[in-house]
Amino acid sequence: MIQSKLPHWSDRDVSASRPHWEVFVPPENHGIVNLPHDFPMGVRPGMPHDIDEIFNLAIMAHKETGIGDLDKSIIRKIVEKGCYGDNAIFGVIEGPERIEAVIGFRPELRWYMENIPENWHNQDILTYVHPLHRKSTHIMKLFRFAKWWGQQTGLPVLIGLTLAGDSLRKKKLYAMFAREIGVLYMLSGPKSFPPVGVT
Repeated sequence: MIQSKLPHWSDRDVSASRPHWEVFVPPENHGIVNLPHDFPMGVRPGMPHDIDEIFNLAIMAHKETGIGDLDKSIIRKIVEKGCYGDNAIFGVIEGPERIEAVIGFRPELRWYMENIPENWHNQDILTYVHPLHRKSTHIMKLFRFAKWWGQQTGLPVLIGLTLAGDSLRKKKLYAMFAREIGVLYMLSGPKSFPPVGVT
């Protein structure tokens, strides 16, 4: 079972510079990773006061590339875990008017794998740039954060890509930062998926 020794944050913590992280990486004998206060430039950790905004971005992301009906209570629970450091993390890019981009991870173990340190990985929860900010370099900052997070935890980072809209451009962009290790195919299911025209 995954456990966490990362202390919950409060808004009071936010005013006192950045909180000092102690992330418990599963399984238990894998040890504790002490994260420094300096996150990659332009990205900060998601905090409790970001929950509503990250939740809304997750809803927007599902409308663009999501499969099936969503359960808002589950999404909110995962967002809360990431913003309280409960065995998950969000990296956010904050602008003057809104959170402009977000990426999130939680540790996972494939169902067929032995529960040993080298089999765990960081799985993305959400990777999303707000539509008003897609001509920015935010996606590059998010990937730098992802790479940094993998180095801090000592676990590989896996990021999924749903091929909707300009899929070729997205694949080329992702390939600048990571190597492709597989492909997802869908048999049957709704013909309307993936959505057309979403960029």
